[in-house]
Amino acid sequence: MYEPLENYLEDIDHLLVVPEGRQEILDEIKSHILERAQDDTGQITGESLKRAISLYGSPQQVASKYVGDYQIISPTYKKYLIRYTAILFAAHLCLLVLASLFKTNVYLFPFFFIPRLDVIHLLNFIPMALLYDLGLVGLVLYVVTQRNKDIKLPWVKLKFLKPIHDVPGLKRPKFLVLLVLGVGYGLVLAVFVKYGTLFFYSLNLKEPKPFFGPVASLWYSLALLFVFGVAFLAYVMRFIVNSRWVELAKYAMSLLVFFLVINIPIADAFSVWDHPDLKTMIMVIVGFFALLYSYEFLKNFILIVRGAFKPRQPGPS
Repeated sequence: MYEPLENYLEDIDHLLVVPEGRQEILDEIKSHILERAQDDTGQITGESLKRAISLYGSPQQVASKYVGDYQIISPTYKKYLIRYTAILFAAHLCLLVLASLFKTNVYLFPFFFIPRLDVIHLLNFIPMALLYDLGLVGLVLYVVTQRNKDIKLPWVKLKFLKPIHDVPGLKRPKFLVLLVLGVGYGLVLAVFVKYGTLFFYSLNLKEPKPFFGPVASLWYSLALLFVFGVAFLAYVMRFIVNSRWVELAKYAMSLLVFFLVINIPIADAFSVWDHPDLKTMIMVIVGFFALLYSYEFLKNFILIVRGAFKPRQPGPS
C-alpha cells in the first residue's frame, strides 16, 4: 500500500539539491501526505494515498520548493563559463588539428588524450571535445561556487576582439561566431589538403570519389576556399574596424570569384558523367549565390553612399 509513497519520496530525493537536512525534508513530506490521505477518508487506503500524492504535486515541483538560495553554479559565473570554455576549446581544437596533420598522439595526463585522427574521425571528435571542455569548466565553477568564498577568478581580457565603434544596422561581431567560422574553415582546409578536392559523390571513408575531374576539382575547390577564407578574414577585420567597407570588400572579392567560375569553362569537368542538365544545375546554384552576394554588395554600397552624403549635425557654438 505504501509503495507509491516510497517511490514518490525516492523521486524527490533524487531531485533535492540541498547541502543538509535531506532526510528531515523527506520525513516532513511523508508526514504531510499521510496526514492528507487520512483526512480524506478517515483512514489511509491505497486510493486515498494516491490522491494525496497527486494533490501534493510532482516531484520536480516539490523539490524546487526546497532549493532556496542554494546554487549549483552561481549565475554570476555565466560569462566565465562561456569565455573559459571558448578559450579552452580553441586550444583543444588546435591540438586536434595538429594530431591529425602530423598523425601523432597528443596527451596531457590526466586532462585529455588525443589519438591520431583522420579527417572523418576528427569531425566526429570535435563535438565531444567541446562537451568535454564545457564540462571541465562547469566542474571548476561548481567547486568554486560550493566553497562559498569570495574568490576572484581571472577575467581574460580580449580587447583586440572588441570593435572600435558601432555601425547602425551592422551588428557587433561575436567571438563565438568567429570561433565557429575558424573551426569550419580549418576543417574544410584539412579535407582539401588530404583529398585535393572538396566535392565528392561517394563518401567512402577510405577512398572518397571526387565529383569533378582533377582540374575542375582543384579549380572549384580553390574558389570555394577563397570565398570561405575571405568571409573568415572579413569577420576578423570587423573586430578591429567594424565598418561596412569591410563587408563591401568581402562581397566584391567573392563576386569576382563567382564571375570567374561562371565564365571560365573547364573541359571534361565531371569525373562520372557529363550531362548538360548537370552543368546547368551547377551554374544555377553558382548564379543564385552570385545574385545573393550582389544584393548584399549593393546594399552596403548604398548605405555607405548615404552615410557619406548625410548632412552632419552642427556642433555646439
